Amino acid sequence: SAIAVMLLIGAGLLIRSLVALQNVDPGFDPSNVLTLRVDLPRQKYSTPEKASNFFEQLETRVAGLPGVEAVGLTTDLPLSGESRDMPYGVEGRPATSDTAFVDFRRVNENYFSAMRIPLRRGRNFTEQQVRQSDKAIIVSQAFVDSVFPNEDALGKRLIIWSGIRNEAYEIIGIVGDTRYQSLQGEPSATMYVPTRESNSINLVIRTEGNPLSLVGGVRKEVNALDP
Repeated sequence: SAIAVMLLIGAGLLIRSLVALQNVDPGFDPSNVLTLRVDLPRQKYSTPEKASNFFEQLETRVAGLPGVEAVGLTTDLPLSGESRDMPYGVEGRPATSDTAFVDFRRVNENYFSAMRIPLRRGRNFTEQQVRQSDKAIIVSQAFVDSVFPNEDALGKRLIIWSGIRNEAYEIIGIVGDTRYQSLQGEPSATMYVPTRESNSINLVIRTEGNPLSLVGGVRKEVNALDP
């Protein structure tokens, strides 16, 4: 298989020790979690649909392994230091000369439960919304406090550049703040969209026991899908 699978368990152990040292709530629970990044070769997985189909099958296979409680997918992990700034506007508000940017993540419907990121209000994505890359969006509490301090954010629509055109995404849920950059300072405002359409995705696998016991099984499933 030409697929690159990178084990990130070491990073998880480091995060746990940092969290304990600094006594800071990272906004997620890193215990009993295995994280792996899977990079698909673009020559073979040349369309968003091909990548999405691979990750949908992999998610199903890994979820069936003994001891697996939840399989989340995300383009970027918490405390990775990765920032994905996405320009956006709020439907119905006049455009300003200053472009607003927000941290942006692609996830599946199981990401929040796998990471134990709490849903504060509204609802989670459905599996169908993820499969269809629906124009729905979930935002963090920090985003709501910044953009809708005196309004109900649920049902509001954000205008986001899709790569082809500006499109409206409806806010359907609000989740707790998660630290994606570092444990210092305040958590950044974040938005999440439902999709598996990416050639590089992190698996977040919540387990009943030792996460390392699943490494061989997960690699086996990757190779079974792409011999």
